[in-house]
Amino acid sequence: MDVFNLSRVFGPTLVGHSSANPTPLAIMEDTPRQCKVVARLLSLPPDFWRGFVETEQENLVPMPAPRCESGEHRSPSPHPPWPSASLKGPGCPWLGTAGPGSCG
Repeated sequence: MDVFNLSRVFGPTLVGHSSANPTPLAIMEDTPRQCKVVARLLSLPPDFWRGFVETEQENLVPMPAPRCESGEHRSPSPHPPWPSASLKGPGCPWLGTAGPGSCG
């Protein structure tokens, strides 16, 4: 995907709107600006982004391996165990896929 298409897809999410509750007109006016902002960010040289994505090994703190109730070691899960049934609520558009805070 090229920079233009990426900026169109991610602009509204990454940049947002000029107000908390935008009107349809504001959404239409904000969209080109969002696209330009993300396109410019994506056009920055890789050296600019290295300062944000690289981590120094000396600052990392090792985490102990989680233990099951039986005391066995297990590998950490990349996702927390979300009980999706308890997060379902009336009127929730994400039934069955909700994470914490997604629905009422």
